[in-house]
Amino acid sequence: QLRNFFATTTTTTTDVVVGYISVHTRAYCMKIHSLAVAPPARSLGVGSRLLDYALDVALRSRAITVVALHVSTSNATAARMYSRRGFSAVRWLSGYYRDETTYTEDDALFMVATTDTIEQRRYAQQLLRKQQQQQQQQQWQP
Repeated sequence: QLRNFFATTTTTTTDVVVGYISVHTRAYCMKIHSLAVAPPARSLGVGSRLLDYALDVALRSRAITVVALHVSTSNATAARMYSRRGFSAVRWLSGYYRDETTYTEDDALFMVATTDTIEQRRYAQQLLRKQQQQQQQQQWQP
């Protein structure tokens, strides 16, 4: 039986935590509650690696068929990362995120992906990378 988990990633030199993902599973659904990356480590692939780890767990379990999450509408980078892995926005949630200290609100997208879609997206990306490698090799041949 698949359980909830919390994963972190650290720098290789100092073992400082630079990102984490928190996941909850129930029946056939995995819910990503939180994925965060420290500002200095952003745009280095840390979030992608953490997300891929969680998706690997879901795919290996075979019990999970749906992965769901919320993402702030102001976080376009994260929304693109999720979309590239097969997530689709299925609902707009007004005022989902509230900051009680600043009295501000932010909307969220509820995004969902099936494990079939995730696998298909990964397979298509592998084929594309293989084609690109073959094209590069052909360019360097006399």
